[in-house]
Amino acid sequence: RAYDGSSQYNSFEGGDAILYDANGDYVLNDRDLQVSGNSQPLITGGLSNTVGYKNFSLNIYASFTAKRSILNNALADRLRLLNDPFGFKDGVAGKEPRAVIPIDDLSMWRQAGDVATYANAYNYAHNRFTNPYRFEQTLWQEEGSYFKVNQITLSYSFEKKLAKRIGLNNIRTFISSTNITTFTKYSGPNPENVSGLGRDASGGYPVPRTYNFGFNIEL
Repeated sequence: RAYDGSSQYNSFEGGDAILYDANGDYVLNDRDLQVSGNSQPLITGGLSNTVGYKNFSLNIYASFTAKRSILNNALADRLRLLNDPFGFKDGVAGKEPRAVIPIDDLSMWRQAGDVATYANAYNYAHNRFTNPYRFEQTLWQEEGSYFKVNQITLSYSFEKKLAKRIGLNNIRTFISSTNITTFTKYSGPNPENVSGLGRDASGGYPVPRTYNFGFNIEL
């Protein structure tokens, strides 16, 4: 049975998550909690390199993190939306509308005989009691190491003679881009935006890529 209740909804059935009864007492509660993963990275660092050719300059900045676990709570949030797809509030369906998100890309249990990663998301009433998408479980735990190219800047410095003609000491123009690419096994939106407990804190939104163009002048 799940937890300590006696309701029929508290009995396990096909499509439920398989949980670990650590102490073997046939009751799933706080006594079964285990330490797993590593929320704090063992290795972090950054790299910055600038190369120049004549008046051109190219700078590349990258960062990396290794040996860290992340709980993909962004995915958990996505599936938890299905706990109440009808938007019930004060006993009235549709009073608080919610979006029913697609889950066709996930290994979801749908019928007897399925061997899947995630419990049946469509058994709404039953899931209120078994809570298969709780945040604090190893179902969401993933390897959080990454190598990210954070920024690339290409610049050009005009000749001093040209700058002095218009009363300036130096003119530099540049174009840059941030959030270039990330190499990681993590399936969530952003392996950088993680809480101290190792939980994805992105809210499901990836970091946007930006582009900048500008001038630097010295008077």
